[in-house]
Amino acid sequence: SYVWYKDQNGASSPIRITQGMNYNASPRIELSANAPTLGNVSAINNPVFSATSINFTQAFTQMRFSSSSMSMLANNANLTDPNGNPIPNNNLPQQVKINLNNGVNVLNIRGSDLNNCQQFTYNQQPNANRVLIINVNAPGTFNWTTWNQGGFGGLANCAFILYNFYNTSTLNMVQGNAVEGTLFAPFADIVKTGNQSNIQGQVIAKSFIHNGGEVHYSVFNTPIIPTVSSFCVNDEIQCLSSNQFEFTGTSTGGGNLTYSWDFGDSTYSSLKNPTKVYLAPGNYLVKLITTGNLGSHTTYKTVTVNQDVSGEFTVNDSTQLLTGNLFKFKSIASGNYTYSWDFGDTQFDIGANDSIAHTYNSAGLYYVTLTVINGACRGAFSTIVLVASDSVGSGNGGGLESESLGELINKREISKAKNNYNRYIVYENLPIFKVSSSSLNKKSELNLRSLIPQNLQTGFVARETTPTDLVDLTIAKDVLSVDYTQNNRAQAVVLGIKTIDRSYNHTKSICDRLHGATIIDIKPVSIKGYEFIQFALKQANGNVEYAISFAIAKQ
Repeated sequence: SYVWYKDQNGASSPIRITQGMNYNASPRIELSANAPTLGNVSAINNPVFSATSINFTQAFTQMRFSSSSMSMLANNANLTDPNGNPIPNNNLPQQVKINLNNGVNVLNIRGSDLNNCQQFTYNQQPNANRVLIINVNAPGTFNWTTWNQGGFGGLANCAFILYNFYNTSTLNMVQGNAVEGTLFAPFADIVKTGNQSNIQGQVIAKSFIHNGGEVHYSVFNTPIIPTVSSFCVNDEIQCLSSNQFEFTGTSTGGGNLTYSWDFGDSTYSSLKNPTKVYLAPGNYLVKLITTGNLGSHTTYKTVTVNQDVSGEFTVNDSTQLLTGNLFKFKSIASGNYTYSWDFGDTQFDIGANDSIAHTYNSAGLYYVTLTVINGACRGAFSTIVLVASDSVGSGNGGGLESESLGELINKREISKAKNNYNRYIVYENLPIFKVSSSSLNKKSELNLRSLIPQNLQTGFVARETTPTDLVDLTIAKDVLSVDYTQNNRAQAVVLGIKTIDRSYNHTKSICDRLHGATIIDIKPVSIKGYEFIQFALKQANGNVEYAISFAIAKQ
């Protein structure tokens, strides 16, 4: 092809493009402007042909994508018959009128209806604010007889009308009137041999055979942005007690978008970014309708509100002896939850077990924690269980006053060494503790024997283990110690010390700590209405003992 920036006489005539060097060749492309009016264009200054101006492969890929995208726009055209009665967009009569609304008007039409309609009249002229897209469903080869358009307004309005042949492979323009608007058929070969009228717009096609009439250039440059509804949420699964769903509208489209939310519980919002708090657990289908100048689009998303759960649990017995201990825990919450048990001894269980049993291998105090997980909901609860040693230390080896304790221990140890004291207690060789009726009847003085129970628990045997050396080492005037045994092992001890004029300064927790014991728990306990402080002591040998110290006085 050859571009004529000047005619064969060198005059600045309208620019022509011919197949060869014949200025008057036919067919030819002729512009309405000459080189000076276009900025003195030439073969070296902004030429008509440029190797870098258009990448046709990329251009057609984009245009075909645009054609397919526009074909999916929802029909919103307002059609009537000649008398103004509304009609649908199918089975069109020979005469149709259209009311153009502000924004982008979309008419989705079949090829057969396009041919059947002979007169298409605009009640409002198209312009930059009222654009019309006609999506023509005419697959394969389509023979088109163009309709006559009334009330159109001339060439200036052609820039706001586009015929989109999105699935046509061959478009034969066989006869009819002028095409007012852009002919957009990037998948098709267009053959315009029978129709001798003009095309007033643009022609986009794989190929174009033109015989008769003119193509008057009018660019369709209205951005076509379909309305696409979308949104995101801060967290799709939340717990009832703290739920607060923050929805963010991310819809796209042309014009000023409006939002219509349905939260699935008969509550609504028209905000772009609403916040919602649900009052009951469940799954809720959230719907967003976004409306733009290309119509409306709807999207859905399900959010879940989980029921709150409690981590509370019960235990069959929170205090058990080491031998034979079996703690049975059961969650208050029951359902399709995840249960995470922490037994406090580096042992765990995570799964569907809402009840579980656990055995401890050593005496001690353990914090047991259960975390119940229901989706976004978590409930945690902890309690203490005590694993008691099978025996406790005898009262025979304790009872020293806490004041000057180190000195007293030293004196006791020297005395035991001198007297060849046997530290191992054989309970079978010790006297059984008994409370005589005569001691119970002595009301004139405070009697230790009357204060210590003879029977503590069924199966226990009470043995006297009194550390008599306390009378020599301390201010004690009388001492009585009783070990309650089972299978020759001490299960409990009562140590009573009587003084005159002042109280005895003895605290088991202090005394035992000097021998390597550690305090692992301190808590108040109530016994028959009296309040005491209980110490849990872990001895150096691993045994755990529980002690209460108190003093009474005679009035």
